[in-house]
Amino acid sequence: MNTAFKQKIIARFGQAVASYDDHAAVQKQAAKRLATFLPALPVPEFPHILEIGCGTGFFTEHLIATYPKAELFITDISEPMLQICKNRYAGPNRHFSLMDGEAPDITGPFDLIASSMTFQWFEDFEGSIERLKRLLSPQACILFSTLGAQSYIEWKSTLKDLGLPDAVLQGQRIPEPLAEDIFQTHYDRPVDFLINLKHIGATASRQEARLSPSQLRTALRKCGNKMTYHVVYAADCNRP
Repeated sequence: MNTAFKQKIIARFGQAVASYDDHAAVQKQAAKRLATFLPALPVPEFPHILEIGCGTGFFTEHLIATYPKAELFITDISEPMLQICKNRYAGPNRHFSLMDGEAPDITGPFDLIASSMTFQWFEDFEGSIERLKRLLSPQACILFSTLGAQSYIEWKSTLKDLGLPDAVLQGQRIPEPLAEDIFQTHYDRPVDFLINLKHIGATASRQEARLSPSQLRTALRKCGNKMTYHVVYAADCNRP
């Protein structure tokens, strides 16, 4: 899916590769929490595992620790991010590939497909899940975390109250999640929320509308220094 939005994602994450780890605290916590669900999955001793959106390797580290005998296929849409992950975690039976998780150019079957904090960037969430499920072995699962619908609620509410366009990334509504977390992040200044998004490459938007400088200042004054991150953890498994 080589859309304009997808190209924005690739560009923003490529630009943020040097600053990502220092500012992606929520993403790191989400990867750690997602890993707690791994032991309960029906994964064989020598599994084939596909990771979608490895980034700099927050969740890759947990996959390696949990499945030391796995054949790992580690992918990301951003070449700079993928290279950082490869530099850190290259090893036997670990394959690194540039790939769009929405259009998986890879042959299964896989005993697990895993992704931490990537699916919120999908343009066709449900269709992408179905495409990925075709790569699963029988009874295998897709395990993922993604931004939930309450993410950035303070900023969204502020823009709505002011009648301004909301171009911030929208979270997913997952009917039956394994768990949900609410992370409250406090910033020294309201503008630091937007600066942090830039540092982790999370500024790509499907909307073309942008706030003017005066609109942005007004919104930041009204919004305050607190921001909510809503993280949802879920599994979608093939049934016997």
